[in-house]
Amino acid sequence: VYSEPIYRNPFNGNYYQFLTSYLQVDYLTASTITTNEYFNGIQGHLVTIETSCENRWIAETYKSFNGSFWLGALSNSTSDYWNIGPQSGCNICETYSLTNTGDSINARIDQTKFYTTIWERVSSSFNYNVLIEYEDTNGTESCCFESTNENLGGCSRGRIWRNPANENYYEVVIPSSPINFTDSRDDASRRTWAGKQGQLATISSLCEWDWISNMLNLNSSFVLNSLSLSQRLWIAKIS
Repeated sequence: VYSEPIYRNPFNGNYYQFLTSYLQVDYLTASTITTNEYFNGIQGHLVTIETSCENRWIAETYKSFNGSFWLGALSNSTSDYWNIGPQSGCNICETYSLTNTGDSINARIDQTKFYTTIWERVSSSFNYNVLIEYEDTNGTESCCFESTNENLGGCSRGRIWRNPANENYYEVVIPSSPINFTDSRDDASRRTWAGKQGQLATISSLCEWDWISNMLNLNSSFVLNSLSLSQRLWIAKIS
């Protein structure tokens, strides 16, 4: 049991504890420390920053800390992925200036902005601080995206992205030629995923907009052009 305060993130309901007084440790030791800790009956794990909303909250909450801390993530020659928590085994959907090479990943608060973090691939034998996340989940969650080969109305289905912050799914649709609002709305309503009907995306919060912006930047199948965005693609939101 550590004396550092535990803060609740109102956006996802999870709790966080930064062991600022604890000596820096290697990845395996840090992982062991976190899984041995419990809060309100919830087992801890190394923090997994799954959304831009969570990233912003952590950066603002711990902005006074000028150092690096472990993420519950690993890296290999082909991918960066979470290896702990409900997203264990899933590729990381959002990264923040991820640089260098190594088998593990750490993060630090961007001291020039205080609302984001900077990630770095490092050796798991290095020593960094520990940020515990107590994540109350029922079973495991789906990965951040799922693939499908369906075809609807001449528009092939794209990658289905899951937003862990609001539990909704999103699909970027790129028609073969420009279509109008009515046709795009009708196409979105014909799409279903996980038993839910789609609609054109409605962005109801800054966190949701941040997440969608990152999702679009990670989709390498098109280049954003704000002047023709409405003609080139739309986003089906399945909630």
